[in-house]
Amino acid sequence: MSDLHAAPQRTGWSSPLRLFLAAMTVIGLVVPNAMVIAYFSGSEHTRADYFRAWTASLPSTQLLVDLTIVVIAFLGWALTEALELRITRWWVLSVGLTFAVGICCAVPLFLLVRELNMDRIRNADSGVGAAQR
Repeated sequence: MSDLHAAPQRTGWSSPLRLFLAAMTVIGLVVPNAMVIAYFSGSEHTRADYFRAWTASLPSTQLLVDLTIVVIAFLGWALTEALELRITRWWVLSVGLTFAVGICCAVPLFLLVRELNMDRIRNADSGVGAAQR
């Protein structure tokens, strides 16, 4: 885990981790939506059919339960981070993305915002960026 009082690191988007998280956010937005579109295009499936398929078998139900536990754990952890780092509006967005798109989009976005905010805190603590302001 990063130490908030460590020496300033790369800022902005120059970090490979940040680029990775940004890419995963986009992939997490596009891929699940493409799959939902594929499910409904050219067929007579209803929304009820779609949600019924989530529990159509024991393996699909197991995945649903697994992801539900992940969502609860992530949102609980992210809320504590958001309150500590004062990024609660991003937590609210994470909640919305989790249920509108999926946890695969919400987690990388929240982690990216957290990383960028931690940079701001580290730089403020060390005085870096004062000449840039």
